[in-house]
Amino acid sequence: MNRNVLRHAPCSVGIFVDRNITGFQQPHGFDSVQHVAALFFGGPDDREALALCRWLANNTLIHLTIIHFVSEDSQTESPVGNTTTQDNNDFFIEVAGRDQTEYEADRSFLEEFHNRFVTTGQVGFMEKRVSDGPHTLTILREIGEMYSLFVVGKSREDSPMTVRMKDWEECPELGTVGDFLASSLDVNASVLVVQRQRHSHDNFLDD
Repeated sequence: MNRNVLRHAPCSVGIFVDRNITGFQQPHGFDSVQHVAALFFGGPDDREALALCRWLANNTLIHLTIIHFVSEDSQTESPVGNTTTQDNNDFFIEVAGRDQTEYEADRSFLEEFHNRFVTTGQVGFMEKRVSDGPHTLTILREIGEMYSLFVVGKSREDSPMTVRMKDWEECPELGTVGDFLASSLDVNASVLVVQRQRHSHDNFLDD
């Protein structure tokens, strides 16, 4: 059923894996802050997941941290807030140009998010440099008990950061990273896997 929905849905889709007691929960009237991590490797689905996190960032009972995974061989720099933010309160929504590469789309999207939420102290940000898939798995295990919810995009282009991770994949509809987080005994958090709307240009969640 999940695969059919992902294949035919006319909109963006999220699959929520609820870990119940250990995972993300916010009972009515309960003031405990929930720690949420958005994992960003790059690609349309990760950008869509990050756009969704705009709503989490506005909740005072949620502490959101963006964890940007970067290949050790990459020359990518951390977002430094050198783009111009919009004057109104609408979240940055950009249709990627036909000549814009995925790297450029990721870069501009991260910079805008960084300017709007991280520089103001509303959202935390950290960078993890990894060499390959097993290294990424090690990092995920290390942070597995630090958060009650992980938000991540479903699919991404082949990357050294996730190579060989499919060797352990059990639920392809969750993607390689989401599948590991949902099935690993080292991770207690709930997981939200996001797939961007297919068959359209690169537009994100709007008000």
